[in-house]
Amino acid sequence: MVWGAMGAHVSAEDRLMGKRRSGASACNLRFWITLLFLPLTCLFALSGIGLAQEGLKLAYEKAQQLFDRGDHAQAATAFRILLAQTYRARAGIFQAEGLWKEAADDLTAALGLGTGLDTTRFDLAYVDFCLQRYGEAASLLEQLARSSPDDPRIHALLGKAYFSLKKNGAAHRELQIASRLDPGDHSTANALTPAPPAPLTETQKKLLSIYGQVLVNGHNYLARIAVSEGKFGEAAQQFAQVGKLQPDYPEVDYRQGLALFKADQFAQAEKPLENALARNPIDAPTQKYLGLTYFELGKYDDAIKLLRQARSSLVDDPEVLLALGGALARTHHDQDAQQVFADLMKSHPDSAGVHILLGKAYAAQGQMPQAEQEFRRALELSPEAPTAHLYLGLLKMQEGQMGEAGKEFKSELQVNPADVEARYNLAFVLLKQQKAAEAVPLLRQVIREKPAYAEAHYSLGKTLLEQGDTEEAISELRKAVQLDPQKAYSHYQLGRAYMLVGQRGEAQKEFELTRNLKDQQLKFQNTQPGKTP
Repeated sequence: MVWGAMGAHVSAEDRLMGKRRSGASACNLRFWITLLFLPLTCLFALSGIGLAQEGLKLAYEKAQQLFDRGDHAQAATAFRILLAQTYRARAGIFQAEGLWKEAADDLTAALGLGTGLDTTRFDLAYVDFCLQRYGEAASLLEQLARSSPDDPRIHALLGKAYFSLKKNGAAHRELQIASRLDPGDHSTANALTPAPPAPLTETQKKLLSIYGQVLVNGHNYLARIAVSEGKFGEAAQQFAQVGKLQPDYPEVDYRQGLALFKADQFAQAEKPLENALARNPIDAPTQKYLGLTYFELGKYDDAIKLLRQARSSLVDDPEVLLALGGALARTHHDQDAQQVFADLMKSHPDSAGVHILLGKAYAAQGQMPQAEQEFRRALELSPEAPTAHLYLGLLKMQEGQMGEAGKEFKSELQVNPADVEARYNLAFVLLKQQKAAEAVPLLRQVIREKPAYAEAHYSLGKTLLEQGDTEEAISELRKAVQLDPQKAYSHYQLGRAYMLVGQRGEAQKEFELTRNLKDQQLKFQNTQPGKTP
């Protein structure tokens, strides 16, 4: 949990998608909604396109209906299948015309959607071969050869890739396997000359236009689903894909940047928010979130400039006022900072949310008594104020009062049962209290709710390792280092696990990574102001 995060506690969809205040922004939102739904209606009305497009229309409508019913899990699955099929169909057109780079991009995107993996991998391997990316082709084909060892096409193409890599022995072996599996078929091995690029026909252009709209709208829906589930990092990836497919899509830079901000990925949020501001320099929400991003990155002068501009429209916005006051204080404009904080309390004297924000700001500065006072004041004003008990629990953890911390996390879960942070921190407290049997089910629930939570995978893996379940421990610790490879302690525990199962080579690699990461951390600390080597 990052004390400095400035997020307001409203629903994920509201926080990311709307709540704009100016009339101009409302018009932008109406335009965005209109643009979202009209293009497909128009495009699918075209006649003479064929049954494939009718199938796309039906699949899109089914996915949309699932979304409208609130069945987001099924809708996400339906949109992923639809997108993967559309990417593969578009790649087929590019392949037929010898547009190999475009085909590779689409097949890579299809592969990332997690459906039809073997078919997509083979097509991508073939395209990589035609692009003379023989190493990439061989890597994909080696995976396929393990999962589908009886497919002669795979072995034939792998043999050709090995020949191109000068691995003649391996090449002969693969071609012999292909010949044994299908003695009469040498088409894959012998017909790999790339077709030269050709101009697209009008029909193909029309198809590509339809496919493009399906992809843009499908990714947009996946982003909205991710937002509704609080998965802001995933939402940002989907918005990024929308922007790649259609760079002029309304507000896509703003939405990508805002999603990254909500995911606490401030360095990554900076560029898309700057792009959004360049498109619309007077948009107050963009000024606000770019200003908040600058604040989180320590760019206080830039933050002050933008937050002052945002304040002219968002006069009493508590996030703007709190960050502006903090930035002024950090740049030694003490009187201005005091005035901003006075304005904040004057405009929101009885707001539990404002007291929570103030408590977080105090905690980020190490002023723990003041932080506790603000969190408790928030609970006096609103006994069910979201995250107040969570932050009190974090304070108690820092003070070493694990019993009190556990009570606060349980109280948070009573008023906010979906709070993943409270659940994880309760499990952490239970582990500290040697109550692993109670902690493990909570950690498993956290991982189900938030699969990309690296710390939860680490804590579960370490606990399972201590309980002697080495196989599952290795699986969880691998996920932890994949999700966050910069944590030395995760690599160390994974190394211990490998040692216990006799994989000394893998263990040594993890221990070496542990040493390297610790050395990097020490060097970084020694370069910081006020640090003594």
